[in-house]
Amino acid sequence: MSNLLVQNIKHTNGTTAQTIDSSGFVDFPQSNMIQQWVLTANTTSDTTITNFSEVSTTFYASMGASMSHSNGVFTFPTTGLYKIHSTFIMKNGSGSQDNSMGVKTQGSSDSGNNFEDIIRIYDGGTNNMFTGVSGMALMNVTNASTFRVRFLADSLSSGSFIFGITTYTASNVVFERIGNSQ
Repeated sequence: MSNLLVQNIKHTNGTTAQTIDSSGFVDFPQSNMIQQWVLTANTTSDTTITNFSEVSTTFYASMGASMSHSNGVFTFPTTGLYKIHSTFIMKNGSGSQDNSMGVKTQGSSDSGNNFEDIIRIYDGGTNNMFTGVSGMALMNVTNASTFRVRFLADSLSSGSFIFGITTYTASNVVFERIGNSQ
Protein backbone atom coordinates (compact mmCIF):
# COMPACT_ATOMS: atom_id res chain seq x y z
CA MET A 1 0.00 0.00 0.00
CA SER A 2 1.25 3.51 -0.78
CA ASN A 3 0.23 6.97 0.37
CA LEU A 4 -0.20 10.16 -1.58
CA LEU A 5 1.18 12.96 0.60
CA VAL A 6 -0.04 16.43 -0.40
CA GLN A 7 -1.30 19.62 1.23
CA ASN A 8 -2.77 21.33 -1.82
CA ILE A 9 -4.31 20.15 -5.04
CA LYS A 10 -4.29 22.89 -7.67
CA HIS A 11 -5.88 23.43 -11.03
CA THR A 12 -3.50 23.88 -13.96
CA ASN A 13 -4.18 27.64 -13.87
CA GLY A 14 -2.68 27.78 -10.35
CA THR A 15 -5.83 28.28 -8.27
CA THR A 16 -6.06 26.13 -5.16
CA ALA A 17 -8.83 23.60 -5.69
CA GLN A 18 -8.51 21.63 -2.46
CA THR A 19 -6.48 21.73 0.77
CA ILE A 20 -5.96 19.15 3.48
CA ASP A 21 -4.66 20.30 6.87
CA SER A 22 -2.55 18.25 9.28
CA SER A 23 -5.69 17.09 11.13
CA GLY A 24 -7.20 15.69 7.95
CA PHE A 25 -9.81 18.41 7.39
CA VAL A 26 -10.49 18.93 3.69
CA ASP A 27 -11.41 22.34 2.29
CA PHE A 28 -12.90 23.00 -1.14
CA PRO A 29 -12.57 26.80 -1.23
CA GLN A 30 -14.44 27.27 -4.51
CA SER A 31 -17.28 24.86 -3.63
CA ASN A 32 -18.29 25.84 -0.10
CA MET A 33 -20.61 28.78 0.40
CA ILE A 34 -22.82 29.87 3.27
CA GLN A 35 -24.07 33.35 4.02
CA GLN A 36 -26.73 34.90 6.29
CA TRP A 37 -28.81 38.00 5.64
CA VAL A 38 -30.94 39.81 8.23
CA LEU A 39 -34.03 41.98 7.86
CA THR A 40 -32.97 45.46 9.07
CA ALA A 41 -36.36 47.21 9.32
CA ASN A 42 -40.01 46.26 9.53
CA THR A 43 -41.96 45.37 6.39
CA THR A 44 -45.55 46.61 6.72
CA SER A 45 -47.21 45.79 3.39
CA ASP A 46 -47.58 43.03 0.81
CA THR A 47 -44.47 43.67 -1.26
CA THR A 48 -41.02 42.33 -2.08
CA ILE A 49 -39.00 42.53 1.14
CA THR A 50 -36.09 44.85 0.32
CA ASN A 51 -34.42 45.83 3.59
CA PHE A 52 -31.82 43.04 3.90
CA SER A 53 -28.21 43.34 4.97
CA GLU A 54 -25.57 40.68 5.51
CA VAL A 55 -25.28 39.84 9.22
CA SER A 56 -22.50 41.81 10.95
CA THR A 57 -22.59 40.58 14.55
CA THR A 58 -19.40 39.76 16.45
CA PHE A 59 -19.52 35.99 16.01
CA TYR A 60 -20.73 35.89 12.40
CA ALA A 61 -18.62 34.63 9.52
CA SER A 62 -19.53 33.65 5.99
CA MET A 63 -17.76 31.26 3.68
CA GLY A 64 -17.21 31.34 -0.06
CA ALA A 65 -18.52 33.68 -2.70
CA SER A 66 -21.27 36.11 -1.68
CA MET A 67 -24.84 36.48 -2.80
CA SER A 68 -25.62 39.81 -4.49
CA HIS A 69 -28.64 41.81 -3.35
CA SER A 70 -30.48 44.66 -5.05
CA ASN A 71 -33.97 45.94 -4.16
CA GLY A 72 -34.97 42.67 -2.50
CA VAL A 73 -33.75 40.40 -5.31
CA PHE A 74 -30.81 38.07 -4.65
CA THR A 75 -28.43 36.80 -7.35
CA PHE A 76 -26.33 33.66 -6.91
CA PRO A 77 -22.53 33.82 -7.16
CA THR A 78 -22.22 30.53 -9.06
CA THR A 79 -24.27 27.59 -10.24
CA GLY A 80 -25.13 24.89 -7.73
CA LEU A 81 -27.78 23.29 -5.59
CA TYR A 82 -28.65 25.83 -2.86
CA LYS A 83 -30.46 25.38 0.42
CA ILE A 84 -32.41 28.51 1.32
CA HIS A 85 -33.56 28.61 4.95
CA SER A 86 -35.71 31.53 6.04
CA THR A 87 -37.08 32.57 9.41
CA PHE A 88 -39.43 35.52 9.73
CA ILE A 89 -40.80 37.05 12.93
CA MET A 90 -44.18 38.72 12.47
CA LYS A 91 -46.47 40.74 14.71
CA ASN A 92 -50.23 41.09 14.51
CA GLY A 93 -51.49 44.62 14.70
CA SER A 94 -53.20 45.81 17.84
CA GLY A 95 -56.91 45.05 17.59
CA SER A 96 -56.55 42.96 14.44
CA GLN A 97 -56.57 39.22 14.02
CA ASP A 98 -54.35 38.36 11.04
CA ASN A 99 -54.90 34.66 10.48
CA SER A 100 -52.84 34.22 7.35
CA MET A 101 -49.82 36.54 7.29
CA GLY A 102 -46.70 35.10 5.76
CA VAL A 103 -43.83 35.16 3.31
CA LYS A 104 -43.44 33.59 -0.12
CA THR A 105 -39.98 32.53 -1.31
CA GLN A 106 -40.02 33.02 -5.05
CA GLY A 107 -37.54 31.98 -7.73
CA SER A 108 -36.83 33.17 -11.25
CA SER A 109 -34.78 31.61 -14.03
CA ASP A 110 -35.16 34.55 -16.45
CA SER A 111 -33.24 37.34 -14.66
CA GLY A 112 -36.23 38.31 -12.51
CA ASN A 113 -38.73 38.96 -15.30
CA ASN A 114 -41.05 36.24 -13.95
CA PHE A 115 -41.14 34.71 -10.45
CA GLU A 116 -42.89 31.60 -9.17
CA ASP A 117 -43.48 30.40 -5.63
CA ILE A 118 -40.93 27.93 -4.27
CA ILE A 119 -42.29 27.81 -0.73
CA ARG A 120 -44.95 29.63 1.28
CA ILE A 121 -44.80 30.00 5.06
CA TYR A 122 -47.80 31.41 6.94
CA ASP A 123 -49.11 31.72 10.45
CA GLY A 124 -51.96 33.39 12.24
CA GLY A 125 -51.54 34.95 15.60
CA THR A 126 -53.11 36.57 18.58
CA ASN A 127 -53.78 40.32 18.60
CA ASN A 128 -50.66 42.36 19.28
CA MET A 129 -48.46 39.25 19.65
CA PHE A 130 -45.32 38.08 17.85
CA THR A 131 -45.23 34.81 15.92
CA GLY A 132 -42.53 33.15 13.89
CA VAL A 133 -42.45 31.11 10.70
CA SER A 134 -39.62 29.15 9.21
CA GLY A 135 -39.16 27.33 5.94
CA MET A 136 -36.53 25.67 3.79
CA ALA A 137 -36.32 25.34 0.03
CA LEU A 138 -33.86 23.80 -2.39
CA MET A 139 -33.11 25.74 -5.56
CA ASN A 140 -31.23 24.17 -8.46
CA VAL A 141 -29.31 27.10 -9.96
CA THR A 142 -28.18 26.00 -13.43
CA ASN A 143 -27.28 29.50 -14.67
CA ALA A 144 -25.92 31.99 -12.13
CA SER A 145 -26.38 34.92 -14.51
CA THR A 146 -30.17 34.43 -14.85
CA PHE A 147 -31.40 32.77 -11.63
CA ARG A 148 -32.82 35.00 -8.87
CA VAL A 149 -34.68 34.62 -5.58
CA ARG A 150 -36.79 37.06 -3.57
CA PHE A 151 -39.04 37.07 -0.52
CA LEU A 152 -42.54 38.50 -0.76
CA ALA A 153 -44.59 39.61 2.26
CA ASP A 154 -48.15 38.33 1.88
CA SER A 155 -51.51 38.92 3.54
CA LEU A 156 -50.40 41.51 6.09
CA SER A 157 -53.43 43.23 7.59
CA SER A 158 -53.41 46.81 8.80
CA GLY A 159 -51.02 47.21 11.73
CA SER A 160 -49.31 43.85 11.14
CA PHE A 161 -45.65 43.68 10.11
CA ILE A 162 -42.63 41.46 9.54
CA PHE A 163 -40.08 42.34 12.20
CA GLY A 164 -36.68 43.74 11.27
CA ILE A 165 -33.93 45.10 13.52
CA THR A 166 -30.23 45.91 13.24
CA THR A 167 -28.95 45.18 16.76
CA TYR A 168 -29.39 41.39 16.60
CA THR A 169 -30.48 38.69 14.17
CA ALA A 170 -34.26 38.18 14.12
CA SER A 171 -35.91 37.71 10.71
CA ASN A 172 -33.20 36.25 8.50
CA VAL A 173 -32.30 34.14 5.49
CA VAL A 174 -29.42 31.69 5.09
CA PHE A 175 -28.09 30.70 1.66
CA GLU A 176 -25.96 27.57 1.51
CA ARG A 177 -24.46 25.96 -1.58
CA ILE A 178 -24.64 22.22 -0.87
CA GLY A 179 -23.38 20.83 -4.17
CA ASN A 180 -23.18 21.15 -7.90
CA SER A 181 -26.30 21.90 -9.91
CA GLN A 182 -28.30 18.82 -10.81
